[in-house]
Amino acid sequence: MNAKFNPQTYFGVNHFADLTLQEFKNKYHINFRAPPQPQSISSNKLPYDIPESVDWRKKGAVTPIINQDQCGSSPYFAATTSIEGAWAIAGHPLEVLSVQQIIDCTSNYGNEGCNGGWMNESIAYAADFGLETNTSYPYTGADGSSCLGDAKKVVAKVKGVVNVPAIDDDVTAALAQVPLASAIYSFSSAFQFYKSGIYNDPACAGQQPEHGIGIVGYGQDAQGVKFYILKNWWTTSWGEEGYMRIIRNGENNCGLLTFVSSIARFIVLGIDFGGVPK
Repeated sequence: MNAKFNPQTYFGVNHFADLTLQEFKNKYHINFRAPPQPQSISSNKLPYDIPESVDWRKKGAVTPIINQDQCGSSPYFAATTSIEGAWAIAGHPLEVLSVQQIIDCTSNYGNEGCNGGWMNESIAYAADFGLETNTSYPYTGADGSSCLGDAKKVVAKVKGVVNVPAIDDDVTAALAQVPLASAIYSFSSAFQFYKSGIYNDPACAGQQPEHGIGIVGYGQDAQGVKFYILKNWWTTSWGEEGYMRIIRNGENNCGLLTFVSSIARFIVLGIDFGGVPK
């Protein structure tokens, strides 16, 4: 695969090596369904005086990689990535928030536990009820029998969710303010065995996103190739210690820009950090 793929991307054996592509899909992917559409940010409200690169990992706004295991929880991890980042950037301690709480408690928001859901519903729940930490409500990688959320243990809350327009400049401008939640098409051997470099798979053009992902930065390499930094939930043995760099060329590669969600008001108010309560 390394020989016939683009020279910027490298592939290698990882913990998925014993799975066929179909087995990989059956265990780690969910059927796509379009999410409800919250308010969209108007492009003219986004700040464009932005740095050439941003890496929220280096700014203390990204938590460690957690393994989603065989649960369709990727959209919930994507949602908590944005919430965790917004909460930390607003001056609160960086916390690993409870994905299990979202799994167990958001059926009324349209989510279906380990059978999948979407980022928007998950952030909307966090706006209504807040989230506990993963320590107080730990991840099991399975559906719970009931919602065990405890309002007294909530540590983070946001004001709502908005969509970011599926335009490269808009997503970059929003990402300069806070990590984002998104989805990507990942049902391919190339994605399954990605090891390092800037991912650029022409075969996924036009494919529907079906895997939740966090967008935690952007930049360009020494050759001037622009990329986004994605956070995944497949352990640190996948990709670049659990992360992927994907080409950023305005072409919505693998559907990454199709369903980008952010914390409501946060990216509009800039330094006022209006997306989270003080």
